[in-house]
Amino acid sequence: EFCGEEERRAAADGGSVWDSIVELAEHSPVGSTGIFFLPHMSGSHCPVLDHTSAGAFVGLRNIASRGDLLRALIEGLNYQFTQIVQAFEQCLHVKSDRIEAIGGPTKNRFWMQNKADVSGTVVNVPDIEEAVPLGAAILAGIGAGIYQNEDDAFEQVHRAGKVYEPDAATHEKYKELFVECQCIVNKKGNRSFRIVGAEPKCRGKLIPGREFPTGLPDGAKIRLLVTLAESDKFEFDLPPQP
Repeated sequence: EFCGEEERRAAADGGSVWDSIVELAEHSPVGSTGIFFLPHMSGSHCPVLDHTSAGAFVGLRNIASRGDLLRALIEGLNYQFTQIVQAFEQCLHVKSDRIEAIGGPTKNRFWMQNKADVSGTVVNVPDIEEAVPLGAAILAGIGAGIYQNEDDAFEQVHRAGKVYEPDAATHEKYKELFVECQCIVNKKGNRSFRIVGAEPKCRGKLIPGREFPTGLPDGAKIRLLVTLAESDKFEFDLPPQP
């Protein structure tokens, strides 16, 4: 069992197995020692629809710990979340000043803090147990004339809860890691090239032989760095496939 030890310890001392699991993830450094998790277990749905994409841990080495894998999993979910938020902002021409988080994951303080650190945005967890039925009740209240509109309803029913502020230094690290994450699966257009090496910032992270869209204009070229060994590095230009 992946977390069997933590489960047995929690059963013995009456604690929470999730607290022990989160503690493992917290002890892993930012970036999970170079491991990335791609959370496409059921394909990719937003902001890019690709049912052929599959989930994966990338960058595994024999020094990887369980804590590294757990942190990589949470970071991977938050990288994808950040990608979705950025897509919304680009489409709507707005900039989010905070994130209102609801649901089961909000009980995981490490997950929420990491969400703030990765996205660089304040995460607010309101003091509401069941937000979805509350939303339905609000809409009914607006229809019945109890509330004037959504803003009025929000002001009356919202209860402040836990606020997670992004750590500036940690966010700067995650900005670089987010770029590397996008190098693993770059879904920005309808052209593709076959990975035969890796760019300097992504060395060891890309999957040889995997095709990825690039979205480059006609005639543009991709500069790749192929590393056969630490002393053998070759640069070349690869034009997009027709």
